[in-house]
Amino acid sequence: MTLIFYFAPYSAAVSTQAVLAELDIPHEVKTLKLGDGGDTKSTEFLALNPNGTIPLIVHNGNPVFESAAIAIYLGETFGVDKGLFPRAGSPQRGAAIQWIVWATVVLDAAARNMTLPDTKERGAETVNKALRILDGVFGKNDYLAGQEYTLADTHLSTTVHWLQALQIDFTPFPTLQKWIGRLDARPALRSIRE
Repeated sequence: MTLIFYFAPYSAAVSTQAVLAELDIPHEVKTLKLGDGGDTKSTEFLALNPNGTIPLIVHNGNPVFESAAIAIYLGETFGVDKGLFPRAGSPQRGAAIQWIVWATVVLDAAARNMTLPDTKERGAETVNKALRILDGVFGKNDYLAGQEYTLADTHLSTTVHWLQALQIDFTPFPTLQKWIGRLDARPALRSIRE
């Protein structure tokens, strides 16, 4: 098996880094420079990911880009046997996939909007609405797909930690804070934050 992970620190690739850490599978890391003239604009990289963005994995010669797609792909390929991704056909499988996509489409997008002057206020409102949703989920379940930890939790955790770094107030969300505590106890997730 050959798995190559294209990475840049302090980027969206951190979610893939966390998923790979949880799976604990052999892989090669290629650290790239971003920005104008960076590695992601090279002809070789664009042949793998025409968007010129990271994260990107190449597994046995096949590229997969976009963090949500990568988390789902790695979950289906390696996570089921390791107990980190629900089996096909189970209700938990649908929940895991929906929360991975939601984390990227809703929460990540809102968090990015918070960092831009023109959309900061709307982004903050959307982030707080999303955090209320999560607080409700964790009021019923220990994890996103039910009572068992999955890679959906891993994927979401990186955005939540980014929001903590942005000084978002989590005190109104007590069950979400308990979930954060459960995830902070996971050695693989701690290792990528050190």
